[in-house]
Amino acid sequence: MDHDTTTHSVAAKIVVDNTLFWCIINDDNKIGLIHRKMKRCPQCNHGYSDETLNYCLLDGALLISDPIGFQMSDEVPTQVINRSTNPTFPTAPSVATQTSKWVFPLVGVLCGLVVVLGFFAFFRESSSGKAALPQKNAEVGESNKNIESQRLTQVESNTLPTLAESPSPNNSSKSAKTLAAQSAATFNPTGRWKGEWSTASGTLFDFELNLSDTGSDKIEGQIRWTMRRTARPDKTDKIGLSATEFVRGSADPTNHTINLTGYSKNDPNNVLVMVDVYKLTVSPDGKSLVGSARNGGKWNGRVNLRR
Repeated sequence: MDHDTTTHSVAAKIVVDNTLFWCIINDDNKIGLIHRKMKRCPQCNHGYSDETLNYCLLDGALLISDPIGFQMSDEVPTQVINRSTNPTFPTAPSVATQTSKWVFPLVGVLCGLVVVLGFFAFFRESSSGKAALPQKNAEVGESNKNIESQRLTQVESNTLPTLAESPSPNNSSKSAKTLAAQSAATFNPTGRWKGEWSTASGTLFDFELNLSDTGSDKIEGQIRWTMRRTARPDKTDKIGLSATEFVRGSADPTNHTINLTGYSKNDPNNVLVMVDVYKLTVSPDGKSLVGSARNGGKWNGRVNLRR
């Protein structure tokens, strides 16, 4: 390559397929391309750069000289070197191609190194994990044992009585007496109870019971009946009428039960068919009294009362 300091132009000489090319770049940034075949065979069109040759070495024909071509422009157009054929010019290796000759092998080596290091790190981590797994399992097992031990201790403390809390025969007797006293305190059948007496057939009475204590768990009182509904056609004219039944019986504070038996009645309108027998139970809170009446031996009369 030649550099002209006077005109500030650069010229490069390139020889391709026996053709001489001069590439000139002037100070106006215009590119000039001069190409010249030194000599050419008119028969085979083969060119020669040796000016001393006069005959073609292939067919012996007399060589002729090509004219010199020159063009200067902003962009170099495609140059046809030979009018009869389009010769193929070898492509000069670019910098990228030359660089790729060593870049790609280097990249391959680096990738292989990364893969090897990755496998090494993976196997090292796996080995350390396997080594730590027995210790971790042992810690988990020990933790489970501690939890189970604490649970058993808590269950034992909640379920097994201590020596100080172990019931003795005297304590059991005292507890039974205490419970009996508490039960007797809530069991008090005396007083006024109101509710209803009914049967499955559809008969319904308002039922008001008044009891009093006569001593030694004996009680007596009276029942005020008022008919509200009847299944017997011969008694429909008694609806709304009332009658009184007198009863007496016994009370059982332990079982919260009372047994009553009717012994007479005040029934001028013939509302009641008979005096009856009753088995009733007082609720633990002493607020309700429920049970059944014999009702001629069927025991199908239901009593439901509250204070």
